Amino acid sequence: MFVKRLDVIEYTDGGRSWHAKSTARPSWSLIEKAIRRLDKFSFPFLFLCLKEDTRGRDDDDRLEIMGGDGDYWVAGTFDGYFQRRFVNPGGGDNEVAVWTSDQGFGDEERYICHDVEVVVRVARYFFDHREFDPSVAWEDQPRRS
Repeated sequence: MFVKRLDVIEYTDGGRSWHAKSTARPSWSLIEKAIRRLDKFSFPFLFLCLKEDTRGRDDDDRLEIMGGDGDYWVAGTFDGYFQRRFVNPGGGDNEVAVWTSDQGFGDEERYICHDVEVVVRVARYFFDHREFDPSVAWEDQPRRS
């Protein structure tokens, strides 16, 4: 198990306020449940982090999953990459919303996965191997030094 912390963002009060819940050394079943609970609004995103320490979250190596209801944005910030995105070869240029509360977020459909089972598989691969799942396409981007 390489994932040392699960951060889940939850919005309350009709999307007006939010809090992060961090769980150290999460079990796979807890992570899978959190992924399946994503709904774009109350639970719009989560991070699978490689550090247990919650300080310095922005520089933590992690897999990010955002969305719900059949639209998921998945990106990895680790091994020299910054938000290297999952690629949907059949997707187009139309923007798909994956976070609808607060500031929100969307991306071109080419970066959206519409199958939660694929998202769960990608997350499990990261959990077990600390790598990008080779069974799906990932954005080609230069590594940071």
